[in-house]
Amino acid sequence: MSALHVSDLVVRYGANRALDGLSLEVESGELRAVIGPNGAGKSTLFATIAGETPASQGRVELDGTDITRWAPHLRVRRGVARAFQVSRIFPSLTVRENVLAAQLCAQGGSRVCWRTVLGAEHARSEAALAELGLAHLAARRGETLSQGDRKRLEIAMALQLEARLLLLDEPTAGMSPRETAQTVALIRSLWERTRITILLTEHDMSVVFSLAQRITVMQRGRVLCTGAPEEVRGRHDVREIYLGRG
Repeated sequence: MSALHVSDLVVRYGANRALDGLSLEVESGELRAVIGPNGAGKSTLFATIAGETPASQGRVELDGTDITRWAPHLRVRRGVARAFQVSRIFPSLTVRENVLAAQLCAQGGSRVCWRTVLGAEHARSEAALAELGLAHLAARRGETLSQGDRKRLEIAMALQLEARLLLLDEPTAGMSPRETAQTVALIRSLWERTRITILLTEHDMSVVFSLAQRITVMQRGRVLCTGAPEEVRGRHDVREIYLGRG
């Protein structure tokens, strides 16, 4: 069964088509990577799935439900969570408070009110921090974290939303080699344990080929091809437009 089905998606910016009739299907529990050169439309695709960019035409379905015209917060409550290239956390809150804020959001709270958080929520937040390797940073303010730890925190927050589809936009951007390796291991462990559906875009090809079950290649707002990593790696047209010649 497909978790995500995108059909004939078009997004226009004036005369320019950032997405030009794009269709994509991601199976439930799949870890899929989307790659392509700058300007291929990857970020626009993610923003359209998350509801931040409206579709000019076409359809977005989550678990068979048409969510094309849904507002972003309704998609979140339906199970769509997104981690951004530049992490979006609450910098003035502690790591623990960031996770609790995500829990309150999942419950439909309009503002953070710590007095309403019950013991069960605290226990759940502590478990999430331990799971993502953030327990020792629980009392640290978000603004003091390294890039790698901010990414971990953002993923922890996304999981508090009970996500069924996790969109990871450049999850290792700006990281050191050590942080990149840790983040790759984290994503792999998370997926293997939960089998959550993950769609990620990433410029680091070593990350893509070490994580993805299948890879979709985009060019000029369209899908060029989709296949297993070795199949995609071996295509001459992919090497030319993205990986380089030779």
